[in-house]
Amino acid sequence: MKKIVLSVFWLFFVIMMTFRTFAQTSDAMQKLSFLEGQWRGPARAMIGRGKELNLAQSENVQFKLNKRVLLIEGTGREQDKVVFQALAVAAYDSLNRKYSMKAYTAEGNATDAYLDVKGDNWLEWGFDVQRGKIRYTIKLNEKGQWHEIGEYSPDGQKWYQNFEMTLDKLK
Repeated sequence: MKKIVLSVFWLFFVIMMTFRTFAQTSDAMQKLSFLEGQWRGPARAMIGRGKELNLAQSENVQFKLNKRVLLIEGTGREQDKVVFQALAVAAYDSLNRKYSMKAYTAEGNATDAYLDVKGDNWLEWGFDVQRGKIRYTIKLNEKGQWHEIGEYSPDGQKWYQNFEMTLDKLK
């Protein structure tokens, strides 16, 4: 009888922890829902000293796996030629209580990135590079547009803007 009671208790505990983890993940991922949809607009990237690349940028953002994972696909075009493609996967780790993000480019590069929700419709993500740090800040502006700033820092203290885009939501 003691084994049955312990087994039932253990099963109840596992079920409750599963529901708790499920709820934490759902709440955390909901904070990223402002990104969901198809977006388009202009982007400007600094590529070298004083040289700019002006792009027609699109972002397709979808939840996957019962809204447990966010898939972000970005494409930049210059005069209808694709010059930038990236794919990122963001999720929430309820055990460690933090977001994770893995980003890939068409050139074969990949990075593990941090992702921090800073407030309503506002997040920051970034990663370390060989000689510094890269960070991107995404906010919905007063018009409901996706506004993103990219910055580089050699030391994590002083930041230099190298990217900006403002996208309209199509659907």
